[in-house]
Amino acid sequence: MARPKSARSEEKTETSKKQIIEAATNVIALQGLGKATLQTIAEHAGVSSALVVFHFQSKDNLLKVVLGNLREIYKDGWERALQPLDDPAPTRLMRSITFDLEFPRRHPEYVAAWYAFWGEARGGLLYQGIGRVGDDQCRHDIRLIVRDIVEKGGYEAVDEQSVSETIYVMIFGHWYVAHNEAERFDPELARRTFTNFLSSTFPNEDWRSC
Repeated sequence: MARPKSARSEEKTETSKKQIIEAATNVIALQGLGKATLQTIAEHAGVSSALVVFHFQSKDNLLKVVLGNLREIYKDGWERALQPLDDPAPTRLMRSITFDLEFPRRHPEYVAAWYAFWGEARGGLLYQGIGRVGDDQCRHDIRLIVRDIVEKGGYEAVDEQSVSETIYVMIFGHWYVAHNEAERFDPELARRTFTNFLSSTFPNEDWRSC
């Protein structure tokens, strides 16, 4: 039985939007925010500028959608890396770190687009309003896992806040290398920097088997 015309129309609209969002992401990654005009994005997507305006009204709205889409893509992988919640905390932590380290290699265009937002004043303002929510969630998740390790392992002298922040900053450091020095980035070497740090901080856990 054929689907109703409205359902086919909605599907076509969503497909068109996704096509434009992906094109916008690629243009931003390659050329930066300044050169990502609606006309350039439309050409990259193979659609008319009028269709881009119809779906997103303005460049700022499209940039917000692109940033939100990047956040959702990352969030989906991050949340899956944290599952199942009843796994040992060290295992969950290393699984989330591994996800983070592999993300730039698997999605270099997404990381490049993020750097475009981070590196330009206009994009930075948008990021503060949209992307920071995801950053705060990652910080929160890392700290909860570290707290679990501290409490269950009896590491009373460990400052969970500084350890959590160190992990968070180390992740971004490896993203920088993956983006700006791709030929030098080795996910396995990066992973070893974390296991070495965590082994010295929490010596009673078997980090190398996580």
